[in-house]
Amino acid sequence: MSEHARLGASNRTTGEDSTMPTVLIVDDEQDIRQTVDMILRYEKFETRTAANGEEALEALDAVGVDIVLLDVKMPGMDGLETLQQIRKRQP
Repeated sequence: MSEHARLGASNRTTGEDSTMPTVLIVDDEQDIRQTVDMILRYEKFETRTAANGEEALEALDAVGVDIVLLDVKMPGMDGLETLQQIRKRQP
């Protein structure tokens, strides 16, 4: 089974849909968040967005997320600190 199929990708040749992974996009720059969100939604991913580390942790507590795209340099809780907190909550 290919990696794409294992992740539950849509079968574009038959039109069958499967559940795509949910991606949490964390970036303090709104333009980047919106652009990545638009691209991933176009590719049929479920997405959530967060403007900082605190929002990211709240989103992780509220909804199931499969993948986190995390900016490293953010004001307040930076990406590395956010990653440490994510790993504590979801080892």
